[in-house]
Amino acid sequence: MLVDEIIFAFPLLTSIVREKWLHQNLWYEDIISLRLVWYEQLERNLRSLVPKVGLQSLRKCYRSMLRDTKSMWTSLYEITGVSLVGEASTSLEIHVPRDDSSNRNFDDKA
Repeated sequence: MLVDEIIFAFPLLTSIVREKWLHQNLWYEDIISLRLVWYEQLERNLRSLVPKVGLQSLRKCYRSMLRDTKSMWTSLYEITGVSLVGEASTSLEIHVPRDDSSNRNFDDKA
């Protein structure tokens, strides 16, 4: 899957990691192509989360994680879990401090 196809197929993911970054990191094409079903699910999960937490919050929480091969799987699992919680809740807040000088954690409040 080429970058332009990724941008078209995954608009929310593109919005989070940024289109310019995708064009500069062509290795992401292979990552997504080999895991297409996972990324289709990720896009659905993001779509369900945007109305509850907002796109800005998702960008702040997950941009660096979705750009990094070491934390990519963690972010996919976290987003899936939060999406499931969000489906059952009337409100949802997420807070993902990622400051290396403190303990890294993941919280959600439903």
